[in-house]
Amino acid sequence: MELPQTAKVYIAEPKEAVSADLDVMLSRALKRNLGDVGFESLARSGEKVMILVDDYTRETPTKDILPPLLEMLRRNGIRSEDVTVMMALGTHRKPTAAELQEKLGPVVDEYRVTFHDAESCEYTELGSYKGIPILVYREGVERDLVLGVGMIVPHRVSGFSGGSKIIQPGVSAPETTGYTHWISAGIPGREILGTVDNEVRRVMDVAAERAGLRAVLNVVLDSGK
Repeated sequence: MELPQTAKVYIAEPKEAVSADLDVMLSRALKRNLGDVGFESLARSGEKVMILVDDYTRETPTKDILPPLLEMLRRNGIRSEDVTVMMALGTHRKPTAAELQEKLGPVVDEYRVTFHDAESCEYTELGSYKGIPILVYREGVERDLVLGVGMIVPHRVSGFSGGSKIIQPGVSAPETTGYTHWISAGIPGREILGTVDNEVRRVMDVAAERAGLRAVLNVVLDSGK
């Protein structure tokens, strides 16, 4: 592209949203009601909890989010040995030790940490939806309480990331993930990118509901991550 010497060139950048301190926002989020139920009241003493987190390819500040979430569980009588943190890899490769440490911080040494390995996991079938088999990692969802941590950005496959994506594709079988990605491939990007309700997201929401996902703590990133 060529421009005349007299042309004025401008760079358009998004305006930064003003937000509160992360710890303050997390505290508010954990106390906020989800329908008729507060986030904190989801956890009950003696329960076994699974926290699904997105993986090393995502810039969610998970190591900053987990401490207040885990503290909330402790206040509600959940023992640390009854909490598992699982990196929901989808079909991505296993994380290195360094990637796991960078993503989760001290939690790696203080809690049981595992990850979804798409090729070797034992899956449980949760029926089907419009002919699509819903296959989810058994260990990832067989807990008294299943929570998620992730981020929300526009996404080519599902409209937006976050929410039910922590289950599908997060801890789902490649077979199920193949179907959702194939559906998305048939939809022009301009028609699905940044949409809240679409055919792919509906499959993901069904998978998350059947898997028993109770709540997800999502963040929106700014330019400083």
